[in-house]
Amino acid sequence: MAGVKIRSKNSRRRPVKRSVTATRRFPIFFIIFLLLSALLLLFYFPGRYRAEKAISKASILLEEPVDGVDGFILDTPESNPSESKIILLDLSKYKDPEQLKKFFKNHRIMILTGASYFSPEELAGMLDYYRVLTGFMEFDERGMYVREVLKARKYPELVFRVHFIKPKEYPNYTLEPAVQRYIRAVRERSVDVLLIMKGESESLDYIDLVKNVYSRLKEENLFSNTINSSRYTLTDSGKFGFFTGLFSLLSWNLIVAIGYIVTVIFSHTLSLTYLAIFGSISLFFFIMRNIRRGIFKPWVGYVTLFLASLGLGLAINAQMVSPAYQNGILLFRGVKISLIVLPVLVFALELLRRPVKKLSTGDYVLLALFAFGGVYYLLRSGNYSFVLDAERRFRDFLDSILIVRPRFKEIIGYPFLILSIYRVYTKSGISRAIVASVGSVPTVSVINTFCHTTAPLWTLVLRSVYGFIFGSIIGILAFYTIKFFEKIKKRGQEPIAEPGMNEPDKGESKSVESASGKEG
Repeated sequence: MAGVKIRSKNSRRRPVKRSVTATRRFPIFFIIFLLLSALLLLFYFPGRYRAEKAISKASILLEEPVDGVDGFILDTPESNPSESKIILLDLSKYKDPEQLKKFFKNHRIMILTGASYFSPEELAGMLDYYRVLTGFMEFDERGMYVREVLKARKYPELVFRVHFIKPKEYPNYTLEPAVQRYIRAVRERSVDVLLIMKGESESLDYIDLVKNVYSRLKEENLFSNTINSSRYTLTDSGKFGFFTGLFSLLSWNLIVAIGYIVTVIFSHTLSLTYLAIFGSISLFFFIMRNIRRGIFKPWVGYVTLFLASLGLGLAINAQMVSPAYQNGILLFRGVKISLIVLPVLVFALELLRRPVKKLSTGDYVLLALFAFGGVYYLLRSGNYSFVLDAERRFRDFLDSILIVRPRFKEIIGYPFLILSIYRVYTKSGISRAIVASVGSVPTVSVINTFCHTTAPLWTLVLRSVYGFIFGSIIGILAFYTIKFFEKIKKRGQEPIAEPGMNEPDKGESKSVESASGKEG
């Protein structure tokens, strides 16, 4: 009988034990990660902002001079040396090393294109010997060899980036979109030189383009009459970023965190990709799990997921401050895989939890739309991505209003995240998996935003905040619209209490309590 009484007392104390267990399971590592993220925002962000502000301006390089415009003139390597000229050197035209050395000796500022007959290391040695300030053109179809040369240089700070609209692209532009493209290259990617070449087009005039770009640069205080290569040092930021990323992984899985340490030892570049992939998985599953266990209220978990994504993005960005990253010589690798792994994993796990025995016609339609959206999502991602003309025009419109546009994938993804967290409109297995998968996209998108290290950090933060605000507004409207139509559908039936935005689904809560009781 005494044994029975003891069991009775223990059974009464189970709720207390469950509460203690839930609290104990809230990892201290995640709290440390949040604190380190806050410190990054307080200390790394201001230092980076001051450094970027000093090198945020761009020069103009013209194919032909225009009256009233203070810019450099594009010329050939055979021309006489001049401080007002910048040489465009097509490496494929020259085989004689002595001729190249003569060019490098006479002209200290050059833009390279094409592939040389020499190895990248040989040409890099020549450039370093003569301390040539060397430019490379963004999106240059013949620029792969040039990037290899610049990677091999001992002085990566003697590198600058050039943006230009190809003459063959002129028919695709009118004046304002072309001007906006040049301004965006400076504002969002810290390009050092804007090259404006002549092109044949009825919709875009060379002189008008030059004058408008020049005046806009002056108006926005983005013009410089000298070429300032991107270079600054934030020596402690890399270590700070490493430990912040490490604790984000420790909050979910020790083995994954150890894998990160091992990857850092072998390859810094690969370690950043590893952190982006497994960091997004760690934060997403950790926070969603704690929402379902009732440790986080849904709205707290939603906000925390955004802040955690922001913190991990800063941790990656803080490890990419070398001149090679600043100048765009080194790029974050694995953009597409880092964007797709978490959504695919979430989709697969949701289907495994709730297998679909038979697909309806509606399910096939949903899957087709989901697949189409996924393909476009991948095409729109990466260092060089596909953009529809309609989307480009809309982006230009948003840029003119907001200075920095939010990412569409976040504006679309946040409403799905809200629906997933509150278990709204996700009764069938396919729709539930799709909603959860798309809802995970903002997490990877925010983290990926901070992997663009040539962009000023303040634009990355502002872009992410914009995405969160606009996506949340749309998500809240969608949530209450769906609830409204659900209530209309249930008219004539016994009224059923619906969960609000500040409390989880009761069914979900009961299942969580039941599971917690079994664990206790």
